[in-house]
Amino acid sequence: ADIGTYADDADLTYTDKPSKSDLESDLNGYTFGTVTVYVDGTSTGAPTVTDIDSLRTVLDNGKLVEVYADDTNEINRVVIINTYLARAESDYDTEDKKLSIEIYGSAGSVTLDNDYFAVSSYLEDDYLLVTASTNDRTWTVRSVAPATVVKDGTVNSYRNGDYVTVNGTQYKYNATAKAASSGALGQSLMTSGGYSLGEGYNVYLDSYGYAIGVEGYTSSIDLSNYVFITDADKSGFEYIAKAVFMDGTSKTITVDKTA
Repeated sequence: ADIGTYADDADLTYTDKPSKSDLESDLNGYTFGTVTVYVDGTSTGAPTVTDIDSLRTVLDNGKLVEVYADDTNEINRVVIINTYLARAESDYDTEDKKLSIEIYGSAGSVTLDNDYFAVSSYLEDDYLLVTASTNDRTWTVRSVAPATVVKDGTVNSYRNGDYVTVNGTQYKYNATAKAASSGALGQSLMTSGGYSLGEGYNVYLDSYGYAIGVEGYTSSIDLSNYVFITDADKSGFEYIAKAVFMDGTSKTITVDKTA
């Protein structure tokens, strides 16, 4: 089974973890039959759902969970679709019409074809949200969308495994991203803390508004594009300066324009 292949609409849809009483209200009139559960397109290793309590265990922040029932309101299928953060490894290739991305938590890179996904506008180090089906460690991307970025935001407070507050706004963590061994960007920050209060961080949000990745703002800057000037003397209308590059090498350069 693959993500997005079902023609019928879900009877119930969740992207967070409701209270048990709210879930009981939603399921009033429904019964549980033999339920097949799919996670990212496969039933292999999927959790078992037999009642309200076991259904609630699979509901969580940032997980799209679709509940399907037959004409008698007997629940027979639950589809769980996780969202993953990805980074463009290079600019979109205008000749091949493809984009190479790294999906955090997956094995290796994935190439996206613009004939199937609208990826022509992405540049190197842009961040994307993807859903994917997995089979024996093979990832097949099913959807692509740009990630929302809270850039260089000041961390005001945080609670390990729960949320981070940036610029006065609280962002709860995407459940899949904060899970142990998820490979998510900043997973250790999400679960173990270590934020420097008052410092700048980039927070990447999924389509439901949950934090799916976190990193220090300075670590997201490519310093290879920067040069440090240690000495400068004016010579006519120009400056002769000693430049130190990030690889440790230095060079005397001529600067013909200053701010």
